[in-house]
Amino acid sequence: MRLLVPSYSYPSPTTFWDAIVAGAPSVKYMIANPASGPGTTTDTNYTAAIVNAQAAGITILGYVSTGYATGAPSPATIETSVDLWATLYGIHDIFFDETSSLVEDVPFYAQICNYVHAAAVPPIVVLNPGVVPDPGYLAIADIVVVYEGVQVDYAAFSPPSWVTDGTYRSTQFCNIIHTCTSANLAATITKAEAVNAGYIYVSDDVMPNPYKVLPTYLATELSSLPHLADIHARQQSIADN
Repeated sequence: MRLLVPSYSYPSPTTFWDAIVAGAPSVKYMIANPASGPGTTTDTNYTAAIVNAQAAGITILGYVSTGYATGAPSPATIETSVDLWATLYGIHDIFFDETSSLVEDVPFYAQICNYVHAAAVPPIVVLNPGVVPDPGYLAIADIVVVYEGVQVDYAAFSPPSWVTDGTYRSTQFCNIIHTCTSANLAATITKAEAVNAGYIYVSDDVMPNPYKVLPTYLATELSSLPHLADIHARQQSIADN
């Protein structure tokens, strides 16, 4: 289990970014979001932060909103944002936010995911419906965020069996949990492991932007992550039985 961090904190000062980067290799992904997307001009503070994170082995995901498909930007508009990430920051791995979870929207997302994946070295695509979507989304993206929300609701989160029964690898699932007190951190990480999340992020920050400051317990969170190999071993045991 590794961290996928919504890094929605401007990297000047670099306090937030530096602390997350110091968590590598337990931190696998960071989401960059200069202007609810890439913006239209290069921000040198972001350039420096991105280069520093990449040097530590962290993959940077460029944020692109998709408006939940209904009334969303057109595929062409979304593809323009994807291209701007490459042009302005050299970023090819994409985090599509505000993703639909409905089966009828799978073709829309297949089109934009295929656009990203068309590179010679296929980039990573993460979809964030924030809920468990139709399984068709697992076929078109590398990672799907199947839970995003407050810890009190996460405690009752009960995904369908196909999420946890070994049908899919844990590395295909991400859970993002905020408004989680330090007293609930250990139980939340244990819950994430139980629901087959290979990537997580847990924070005690709160709405309206629960990703603007560091979790007060970041060091504990990093040291508490179960090893992914243990999860894979349990998955194999489930499959064998």
